[in-house]
Amino acid sequence: MESFQFQNNWGGGVTTPPHSHLKERLDVGTIEGGSSGAALFNPNGKIVGQLHGGPNPTCNTGQFAYSGKFSWSWENGADAASRLKDWLDPMNTGITTLEGTENPSLVNGASVFGKIMREDGVVVPNVAMEVSGGVTLNFNNQADGTYEVLDLEVGTTYTMTPYRDDVAREGVNIFDLLKIREHILGIAATPLTPYQIIAADVNSSGDINIFDMLIVRKIILQLEVDFPNTNKWRFIPA
Repeated sequence: MESFQFQNNWGGGVTTPPHSHLKERLDVGTIEGGSSGAALFNPNGKIVGQLHGGPNPTCNTGQFAYSGKFSWSWENGADAASRLKDWLDPMNTGITTLEGTENPSLVNGASVFGKIMREDGVVVPNVAMEVSGGVTLNFNNQADGTYEVLDLEVGTTYTMTPYRDDVAREGVNIFDLLKIREHILGIAATPLTPYQIIAADVNSSGDINIFDMLIVRKIILQLEVDFPNTNKWRFIPA
């Protein structure tokens, strides 16, 4: 690439200032109409120019494209509307290189936060949380249902597993049994919601049937103390 002064017709004809542009020889590929402003990257992956023009679309090699120098666009303008430094260096630090916003070296750590609630919006406290990945953390969410995990390593995959253990009989009653029966028979006045369908499949078979009714009945009558093949609470990402 080279910097230079040239005469060109930019929709009216202007003479560009000396050394304000870069000239790129296209060994392969071409440029298309509407691509003006496309970034020109240096070998380090940093933007050094923005496309201003070039040949008509063709696959012929050896043609040239012209990009305005990013350094020229940085400060050669009369006001903020015509230059970049007012936007990218508003504190006038004199910085000469800017990393991208996703540069991991500029991020101290990631955080995850949320709130655990029932379908009806009632918060669920006392949920044991386990975060596993680069580290393993164990804690309970707050009384208002919220949780927050700080200083997680950026770029690492973590798994968050919530768990709450209650007495099974406290979570079901005769009305739940009736709702399951109506659903199976197809006579429910109000269809079960997606969350209720997940809860009604108490044996985690993937289907709601008479066996789910039998398990709920045994729990209510205290013939069983726990649900088979599943946790008492099931947590679904919202």
